[in-house]
Amino acid sequence: MAKYFILGEAGQAELWLVDVENGTVVPAAGAGDAGLVKVIETARKQGITTIKGVDVAIATNNRSDSATKSHIVDPAPVKK
Repeated sequence: MAKYFILGEAGQAELWLVDVENGTVVPAAGAGDAGLVKVIETARKQGITTIKGVDVAIATNNRSDSATKSHIVDPAPVKK
């Protein structure tokens, strides 16, 4: 089954279509459902953040930033 993600970086207008199966990332304009892309673009312009089917996303300037500047707490309860 193919899996795709549409991503947009905060403060940037571009949307990207990620094809997990093929390991590709292309501009979403012209590559995806034009109606859906338009709805997402309009929502983003109004300050709306849309998250669906994703449970983690980290944006960094380089790969080492994600490890050195992130703090993730284990949500499992601590037994005393």
